[in-house]
Amino acid sequence: MKNDMRKSIMKWGLSAFLAGIISLTTACSVAGDSDDLGSMALEANDMPDNGIYEGEWTVNKQVVDTAQLVVAGTMRVRLPERYLLGLCFPDGKDKGASVNIEPRNAPATIQVYAQGYSEQSQYMTFASATTQAEGYQLLFNTCSFDATINGVLCHFSLLSRENASAILQYGTEQWTLAIPVNTVAIMNSATGQTTRQELSATVTLYYNTKKRIR
Repeated sequence: MKNDMRKSIMKWGLSAFLAGIISLTTACSVAGDSDDLGSMALEANDMPDNGIYEGEWTVNKQVVDTAQLVVAGTMRVRLPERYLLGLCFPDGKDKGASVNIEPRNAPATIQVYAQGYSEQSQYMTFASATTQAEGYQLLFNTCSFDATINGVLCHFSLLSRENASAILQYGTEQWTLAIPVNTVAIMNSATGQTTRQELSATVTLYYNTKKRIR
């Protein structure tokens, strides 16, 4: 009896340890990237309701983009790149100078793990890496995308004080993603330099699927 109890405690302790590791892995990357630790999140929880969906990105209840969501072990969805680039370069300018912006329009790959559930919903958390901001504050690096700025490929990472999440509603079989953004980190691939665009207030991107098409 004591041995069984000891094995049970070790089992749950290991699960909690793995969950802690998974929470430090990268949640989103441009399609084609790989992350061995991120794969642990997929093995730890089978993605429910695989399929292809049509949906909308909204900010403050206003539709800013549309995109398809592919759920198959991971989630793949194109971020609202033009909206996000508009936050970084208001009026198409950088420090007053005009910039030529070309989004790559590549879907991001999102890895999640189960956080909890109810009779109506399944709750999931992005497997996000963390990065240190000024001082001691840690920010979640939830998602990323690429765009060409004045002919130079740049990598944009969405950073937030709170982690991103996903919810599956059982009744409608539809998904909702919620991605808060406080800072956008911009890495210039030519120079390797990274600059940060701090937002004056938290912007939360919501993605809601409207129908399943496959």
